[in-house]
Amino acid sequence: MGTLSIGHYDSVLLLKVAMVVVAMVSSTAYGAGNFRNEFESTFGGDRVRISGPSSEQLSLSLDQSSGSGFRSKKEYMFGRIDMQMKFVAGNSAGTVTTLYLSSDQSTGRHDEIDFEFLGNVTGQPYTLHTNVFSQGQGSREQQFHLWFDPTANFHTYSIVWNPQLIMFLVDETPLRVFRNYENKGISFFPKHQPQRIYASLWEADDWATQGGAVKTDWSKAPFTAYYRNFNIDNSPNGKWRTHDLDANSRKRMKWVQKNYMIYDYCSDWKRFSQAFPPECKHSKAEFLVDETPLRVFRNYENKGISFFPKHQPQRIYASLWEADDWATQGGAVKTDWSKAPFTAYYRNFNIDNSPNGKWRTHDLDANSRKRMKWVQKNYMIYDYCTDWKRFSQAFPPECKHSKAE
Repeated sequence: MGTLSIGHYDSVLLLKVAMVVVAMVSSTAYGAGNFRNEFESTFGGDRVRISGPSSEQLSLSLDQSSGSGFRSKKEYMFGRIDMQMKFVAGNSAGTVTTLYLSSDQSTGRHDEIDFEFLGNVTGQPYTLHTNVFSQGQGSREQQFHLWFDPTANFHTYSIVWNPQLIMFLVDETPLRVFRNYENKGISFFPKHQPQRIYASLWEADDWATQGGAVKTDWSKAPFTAYYRNFNIDNSPNGKWRTHDLDANSRKRMKWVQKNYMIYDYCSDWKRFSQAFPPECKHSKAEFLVDETPLRVFRNYENKGISFFPKHQPQRIYASLWEADDWATQGGAVKTDWSKAPFTAYYRNFNIDNSPNGKWRTHDLDANSRKRMKWVQKNYMIYDYCTDWKRFSQAFPPECKHSKAE
């Protein structure tokens, strides 16, 4: 997001920006901070306009000459930010409205937590784009459509940032949780650099709307987005410190991700053909023979699919037994007991559950993906995800996501 140089202030505070919840008719505020006291313009001149008796409202405008933006005067290290926002109405194609956190970008190793709202032609939905940067590296995008018109009323957009997680919320409904997996040997998480709060309205019609196919209609300018009733919580004992999903919020997030998620980097195998980012890799089961993968069964809970063994410890079992009612040619061929006893052999086992073991981030790379495709093309004789006679009503839900494997 942007290339603004960020100066450092002496005091580094813990952060919460509370984005105020607004019902379809109500405008009840969660917080009503003073923009003049807490923020400063970054670009756009008088296109940044503060209003209201307590300077609790701000608008940004975009015309063909310039966009506009603002940032917090202070830096923060963890907390929660909430902001009521209302986006550009009508034909907003090519426009990008933002709310994000960023450390000093001039270092080349900045951290960032993004909300970006990509405009569209009249009648088509906005795209809510989220991303996370750590030490200058990003590419952790998830995108959503919204279940309401974000141009008709103010809604509350929130970021919770603590040492354990980053949570993105809209009207207190979580869209996404990005967790700190350093206990699994994964270092990608922004936790070492204080960040400022930024917001902006700018033009990006080379990519923002339908991949850049639809350009900005400057005859509709100026475009205007609105911000109000922000809240920043950096209190030492604030709820942001231990904020996490409970049963209800987990259910709501699954609903959003099932019905409104349109992109998830952790399932984009074309983009990450060599290897997925490491945090994507610990939530799956993989079957291999002599290091050749036969099958990958992934955890699709981010798609609202709860079928994955992850809550109970397991033992390792092995056995040799008779099942001639089904095992050979569907039970047509029976066991020939004149050949008994039957013997199978096991040796040279290895069990790796070390905290930093490679199993934590194990996934397909380009070579293993190629080998697995070869196995499945030449040696797979049954796949439940193609058995329409067995699942005549509907295939198990994970089947629609696993075809790329």
